[in-house]
Amino acid sequence: MTDVKIHDSEGQVVDLISLSDDVTYISDRVSRSTKGYYYKGIGVPYSCHFIKNFTQAGFTEKIENPNWKGKTGIFQSRYQPYFSDFIGSCGPKELKLIPHSQQFERASVRVLDCVEYDKENNQRYFIVDYDCGRQRYLNGGDPHKLGELIDYMIFYGWNFPWDKTAINDITYDGRVSDVADMFQSKNPIHRFGTVYSILYSLDRLDFQKYQEFVGTVHLKHSGDIDFPMLALALLDKNGIDVNVLLPKTANDNFQIYEYLVGQKLIQGNNCAHVEDKAYGDKVTQQYIEIFKNRGN
Repeated sequence: MTDVKIHDSEGQVVDLISLSDDVTYISDRVSRSTKGYYYKGIGVPYSCHFIKNFTQAGFTEKIENPNWKGKTGIFQSRYQPYFSDFIGSCGPKELKLIPHSQQFERASVRVLDCVEYDKENNQRYFIVDYDCGRQRYLNGGDPHKLGELIDYMIFYGWNFPWDKTAINDITYDGRVSDVADMFQSKNPIHRFGTVYSILYSLDRLDFQKYQEFVGTVHLKHSGDIDFPMLALALLDKNGIDVNVLLPKTANDNFQIYEYLVGQKLIQGNNCAHVEDKAYGDKVTQQYIEIFKNRGN
């Protein structure tokens, strides 16, 4: 038996979720049952959350509620201001986990049940299983399988938000463990952003694994300016007309980089667009300003 505590802003326990299973917290919002399957949305050890704050540095501010320090469970506040999920729980956007896990052939997650425990606040948890055993690409992933996943996503128009740390949702065998934030579109900008998000996040989290993958697809990377060009190369390899993304005139590679990031990449879907288009559009404008003013 496991009781999941639900805390209000004062740190008081206002409700409980009673489970018949014994569970162990794994990471993110995921816990594992002793019966072998997993729960998503039954709480986390509280560390922090984010509020809306548009500044020259970004569009959210990290804060801590001292009433929640050292506690574990679900906390009645949004983890991110543009997502409806309470901290440790799953809001309406996570419902896309169900159809996406069925439609996306390279999904590694299977939904066994969905339980709405709080109708007033539209919160729920999922019982799921993972074909990958939640083993991420960064933990011994096969670069050829990653290449196959990218090819599949480009061909069928499955996408990540361009600013998502996408590699964290990709498994060692080239599948996706969290498909809720994905969306379908064959817009070249969205396809471009998808490949960019995979490449950029892989490089930032494991440079050696990134170089391994780049070598596998017979490309070269010498600096950040190459990210958009490598993304275009992978789109071109899959028969996508990349000329619609390139500037009509450019004097050098830096001008191409400026155009691809400032005029194309940032104009695509960011994470805030997943659930709140108006907020996502504001985030886009903020990204544009940050990109224009970088280095100042």
